[in-house]
Amino acid sequence: MFSSVDKAMANGDYAGACGRFSSHQQATIVAGANRAGLKVTTCAGALSTLIRETGITRAQLAQTFGGGAAPKLRSLSVHGDQATVTYTTYTQGKKYIETDALVREGGQWKADRVLKRSG
Repeated sequence: MFSSVDKAMANGDYAGACGRFSSHQQATIVAGANRAGLKVTTCAGALSTLIRETGITRAQLAQTFGGGAAPKLRSLSVHGDQATVTYTTYTQGKKYIETDALVREGGQWKADRVLKRSG
């Protein structure tokens, strides 16, 4: 799942990235963009507008999201339609350990929120 989000972001496919986020996480992204003064109604619109407004280039997106190794799973705990996953990832050569909450929506696991990130 996380590799597909990174690949979508690296390719500028914001709808594809948002499709891997829970409805709660998508609403959080839209609300954050609106608080920043952007008038958006969708997750993909929020990501697109935020990236455009900050001047991030496609090459920078590809470098940030497309150049690293696939995340390495450290632990996974499933309780019904909720799960917690901890994995190791590298961003621009720096190692991070991240724990995320996942939810099952429409039969698919979706990223819901970051619980902890250290690096």
